[in-house]
Amino acid sequence: MFTDAIPIGVKVKVELNHLGQGVGKEASQMASWMGTRVRTPSLLPVNYPDWRGVPKRHKDDVFKEVLQKYEIESNGYKWAYQVMGKQWKTFKGELKQDIYDRYDPYAEWIENHNDRVPTQQWKELIHIWEQDSTKA
Repeated sequence: MFTDAIPIGVKVKVELNHLGQGVGKEASQMASWMGTRVRTPSLLPVNYPDWRGVPKRHKDDVFKEVLQKYEIESNGYKWAYQVMGKQWKTFKGELKQDIYDRYDPYAEWIENHNDRVPTQQWKELIHIWEQDSTKA
């Protein structure tokens, strides 16, 4: 069952292994759906240098949505936040590869930015990428 098809008030139980990591198709489904949520900059802004800098309230907002659809024991929360962090980082990497690395100069970066990312966030993200400490 796709996450969006889960009826309101119904939660899918996610099984965890002894390390608190999700296992099985439900965990995979939850992780996939979390990926769509972390790729929504209105929920989880991209204009932070790394996951540790994202305010907890933004992370918690996404996780609250997850908990509306999925039942996960508290010892799995750390794993879920780690999955969100990896997905968020991957999304930022995709944005950089698709636009920042492909175009130059600044005007082209702005003109060709991903429509999912608000312009102000995009400008701040470009500024982050321009900093020497984040250049690879």
